[in-house]
Amino acid sequence: MLLSNILSEGEYTSAHSPSAIEFSKIVTNTALLEKNCLFVCIQGQHFDTHSMASLAVSAGAAAIIAEDAKKLHLPERFPVFFVKDTRATLSHLVSRYHGERWKKSKLIAITGTNGKTSTLYLTDAILRHAGYRVGTVGTVDITLDGKPLPLTEAEESAVKTMTTPDPMILFPIICRMADAGADYIIMEASSHALSQKKLSPLTFTLGLFTNLSPEHLDFHSNMEEYLRAKALLFPHCARAVLNADSPYSYEIMRRTGVKSLLVGSEPSCDYHTHDVVSKGSHGASFLLTYGKQTLQFNTNLSGIYNVENTRLATAATLALGVDGEVIREALSAFKGIPGRLERLTDASMPFTVFIDYAHTETALKRLLQTVCAFRAPNERIVLVFGCGGDRDKSKRAPMGMTAEAYADLCIVTSDNPRSENPMAIIKEILRGMPDTARRRVIVDRERAICEAIRGAKEGDIILLCGKGHENYEITANGIHPFDEHMIVKRALSLRQQDK
Repeated sequence: MLLSNILSEGEYTSAHSPSAIEFSKIVTNTALLEKNCLFVCIQGQHFDTHSMASLAVSAGAAAIIAEDAKKLHLPERFPVFFVKDTRATLSHLVSRYHGERWKKSKLIAITGTNGKTSTLYLTDAILRHAGYRVGTVGTVDITLDGKPLPLTEAEESAVKTMTTPDPMILFPIICRMADAGADYIIMEASSHALSQKKLSPLTFTLGLFTNLSPEHLDFHSNMEEYLRAKALLFPHCARAVLNADSPYSYEIMRRTGVKSLLVGSEPSCDYHTHDVVSKGSHGASFLLTYGKQTLQFNTNLSGIYNVENTRLATAATLALGVDGEVIREALSAFKGIPGRLERLTDASMPFTVFIDYAHTETALKRLLQTVCAFRAPNERIVLVFGCGGDRDKSKRAPMGMTAEAYADLCIVTSDNPRSENPMAIIKEILRGMPDTARRRVIVDRERAICEAIRGAKEGDIILLCGKGHENYEITANGIHPFDEHMIVKRALSLRQQDK
């Protein structure tokens, strides 16, 4: 392909012409360098590949895309094209390389701290029930028509730990979905992806905002920077559907000027929810008033926070023209979301085990409040949780404080420690847990789960928090298989054998 096919006049400065450059593929990883590739230098959080550009020349690269000439030490006549922002340029280059075929589908993006995955699953279920073909790109999986999209080994590896994949992975995937006839493609838009310009070429029919609470402050430094990153989505959206119960929604409207629909508990909202009735572990019902219409909806998902997610998906699909009765049918048939208050035991067990992805203070508090609301007076909450390594340290003690406030027994353990010492992470959590009588420390997560199940009393509600849908654990030695579904199954079997 000629570079001029994907790099236009006005986007670069160079002594060379892109029409004279023919390349084979786009590369950002020096491990994938090959003859005639186009190497794009990226300034990362920890490493700048401008310093590796000479390796691209040695490998026979056709040209280099870069930001800063001062960082390069290359042969004088080697073709280099300088751009303002190589991250944004990379996204556009990859999109054009794949023919921008994603434009055949309508795109929906969901951003916010908590609730993105649940809202994605709900929106997907409603649209598919309405007869549309739908692709999804999210934290749990990548699907087309509700089934996992076949991925290459490289794609599978790349998306495993990333909410929003890098452009080199994302654009081929959404183009395949569009080629397969997807009417809609729904994706979770993480703050990392937005700040790193991964979605720069995309235009969205709808952008959804769930809420904002402290998270990823190791990356964004403070809440202002975090909000600024989230707000980057909305200039790319024709319309926004915003959770009005979060004050940040009004700030997003003010900053971006995006045409917005508000959904919340106040009558002034475009979509007003009221008469919310909790049915404990069996879900909830609520009325939604919009315009002159009022409809009742039921959800099988527990917790007021899931009412927020459900009403956001409901308002979004109503805004897309889906009939209210179709939405009601879809929600009634919707059973749940992998790793989100997912029950792992049946009625034959004297206690209940749930797994959940809650890994922020806000998400953990919402989850525990939900369980407290439906548990019987004699039922204990046994919480197994930890905090991720190489991530925002400021949330560790507050998560410990939240755990102690609501759980009867806390087992503090590991949760993707990455390069950090697991015990060092646990010690920071324990700063928020002064009541030593109601906590245990078991560093090995599998052992912690097994101990919780082995010691369970009749009526106990065991919550395994932090990993949810994940089937791996990240330590200093890399990524290892770790499926809590299987661990619980083995632990239940061992408990039965011990009787």
